[in-house]
Amino acid sequence: MPDLKKLFQEIDANQKELDKIREKYSGRRSEEETEMDKNGRVTKREVSEYTFFYLSGEQVSTLVAKDGKPLNEKEQDKENEHTRKRIEEIQKEHAKKEAKEEKKKEQGAKDKDDDPGIEIFLHVCQFVNPRRERFRGQDVLVFDFEPNPEFKPRKLAEKVVQELAGVVWIDEKARDVARLEAYFAGGLIANLQKGTSFVFEQAYVNNEVWLPTYAEAHVGVRILLVKGIKVNAVTRYADYRRFNVESISTMGKPKGTVESPPNSAPDAPPAPLLHR
Repeated sequence: MPDLKKLFQEIDANQKELDKIREKYSGRRSEEETEMDKNGRVTKREVSEYTFFYLSGEQVSTLVAKDGKPLNEKEQDKENEHTRKRIEEIQKEHAKKEAKEEKKKEQGAKDKDDDPGIEIFLHVCQFVNPRRERFRGQDVLVFDFEPNPEFKPRKLAEKVVQELAGVVWIDEKARDVARLEAYFAGGLIANLQKGTSFVFEQAYVNNEVWLPTYAEAHVGVRILLVKGIKVNAVTRYADYRRFNVESISTMGKPKGTVESPPNSAPDAPPAPLLHR
């Protein structure tokens, strides 16, 4: 088994590089959300479809359909305007961040990354039962993880992670997480019920970049610490295509879209990122 600290550091560094490559891709996302009361009766069900792309490490999404019906022209124009504003916000935030980092360099200060990476799991959790398995035809490392009782969290991210337990599948060759299953084991987050769980999967697309393919969440929530509801959400990603992020205009859709790579996620029709 490899050294965990070194492995996670390499995964963290690799993820930062992959964030840049992701900006070459757009995709389509389907979200199905089902809400149930405390007796398990379905009280609400919604299916939303989005087109999205990556910009400065963030996923920029545009709603294009609701419950199987495309938005009408007025609704779509409104959604497009939200997307254009979000692009402008991200560009401004990125410019501020770059200016701040440049100032630090001029002052000789060391660059400190405030974004929590996968290494946070090394500090907050303890890993047990290491093993090797086959996953999607590949050899992967598998670890169970659970809260480390000796760690004293100080930041919110640390407090959240310390309440998690689960299993992680790591593609050792590609240095990335192929699948993560986690559930809340503690009760510090007052409005979340025990048993709340999450699943996240990625795939290696076009022999170039890891991109999300599937996510699932089962959330139990207490309203005012009394009334309980449960929400099941399933997200499927598909139709990955390449485009040139440098051609993004805040007044239109990204240009340079090409055909989907052969191993793109299936089962979704092609769609523009922003309808005019």
